Amino acid sequence: MIDTILNFINQGWVGTSIGIIGIIIGAILSYRFSIKKPIPAYQEHSLEIIRKNQLELSKDIKILFNEQQVDNLTKIQIVFWNHGTDTLRIENIVKDDPLLFKFSQDAIILSSKIIKKSRDINKSFIKNSESDLNIAYFGFDYLDQNDGIVFEIIHTDIKSYPEVKGTFKGIPEGIQNFGQVNLNTRKCTSKLSCLLTNSSFLLFFTSFLGITIMLMGIYPSVYEKINSINDLFFTGNTKNTFIIIFGFLYFILPLFIFWQKRKRFPKSLVLTDD
Repeated sequence: MIDTILNFINQGWVGTSIGIIGIIIGAILSYRFSIKKPIPAYQEHSLEIIRKNQLELSKDIKILFNEQQVDNLTKIQIVFWNHGTDTLRIENIVKDDPLLFKFSQDAIILSSKIIKKSRDINKSFIKNSESDLNIAYFGFDYLDQNDGIVFEIIHTDIKSYPEVKGTFKGIPEGIQNFGQVNLNTRKCTSKLSCLLTNSSFLLFFTSFLGITIMLMGIYPSVYEKINSINDLFFTGNTKNTFIIIFGFLYFILPLFIFWQKRKRFPKSLVLTDD
């Protein structure tokens, strides 16, 4: 099987085709990365504190937050940052469509604040609307690449997350929602615990094992020396083919999981639980 693959690759037209495809892909990627533009983006995380209708409480029982009666109480964290390569500027925000978080009409924002920011010089802020109790305005002077802010909002809406509104001149794609994410991380007490709780390390270590298994299939003699007991289960070329396929899957699946689960917001905005 390996000889067949090598003979196919060694054909002249195959090598030329691979080279041309590589040049085209490289040119496309180089062009995309060379374009400088700002990309406003955000991710969200929520914690439901109270859902009175789920607690089966008597109607006579009242739940108060800062002496205000509430039936629902949710704490959310929203990280907003510049995911692009050019600067986001306050003068590019359309005055008739400012940056704001908007909850349902009957919801009330009880508290809103900034709990982390990349730099003080950005002069980021958040403030509740004086006329609309379900709206909080936010903004900044400017955000360079990977500059951002983490907002914390406590509200009474039945829905966890608000609409994130606002329009930037020259950015027709609008504000990008990169989905939900856990913004918190715990401090590890030792190097070993750091490694065991580091998902990136575990995923890449699994990929390394996959490559090792795949190499065992390509070079059967290595596999035979390491673990001859497999002769009880596999014989001949079938064994090598199975190991190559298994190794490839073992290599590619963790990378796919890592791609799906990755945090996109800057590491400087990760929250640490002491």
